[in-house]
Amino acid sequence: MFNKSFSRSVNIVLTLFIFTAYSHAEAVKYLPMMLDTSIVVLVPFKIKKPTPIPKGRLKKTGQTKSYNSDGVRVIDGSIKDDGYYQAGVSPRYTRYKDVVTDHVTGLHWQDNSEVRRVTKTWQKTKQYCSELNLNGVGWRVPNIHELQTIVVYGAYNPSIDTNVFLNYYTSAFWSSTLGVGGTSAWRVNFEDGDTDFRSISFTMGIRCVR
Repeated sequence: MFNKSFSRSVNIVLTLFIFTAYSHAEAVKYLPMMLDTSIVVLVPFKIKKPTPIPKGRLKKTGQTKSYNSDGVRVIDGSIKDDGYYQAGVSPRYTRYKDVVTDHVTGLHWQDNSEVRRVTKTWQKTKQYCSELNLNGVGWRVPNIHELQTIVVYGAYNPSIDTNVFLNYYTSAFWSSTLGVGGTSAWRVNFEDGDTDFRSISFTMGIRCVR
């Protein structure tokens, strides 16, 4: 297959270099060096990339009905709110002992009996979560956006999925998100899902996350 004089003068090494779009740069990099002693055969070979996990997936809010500014239900589609669109990924939870795993956000939530009875100031809430040992450590206070992901806006008193979150009470829970000036922090009220902020000296409920 090769010229005999060429084969005698060069130590022929047949190198099969399979490349994709990701390894093509490496082929170009090493090709001059390899040609000194080798015959390089470049064979395009398509490798299917694994489907990436979507980032920033938004969960459905749980609102299934539409209301006008007077709080009257609207059924003619004239109000384009969450109850109309119902967009997003359906919530999917599993529970193991006293920890609830959200398979949409990937977060793990504390759900032991202390959720129903422990309240602390904002600073002591941070300490409580950092010291929590519940099926392991690594707990922290959720930020305001994380805390809102477990609100069911179509439910009231409480506005949370009670089929999976077995420990709850209809009051406000601290988030780690501070307000302007750092003397107040955002909270979520699990009576109706409302959010606002209060002085960090106030006591609120605690539901840690990791």
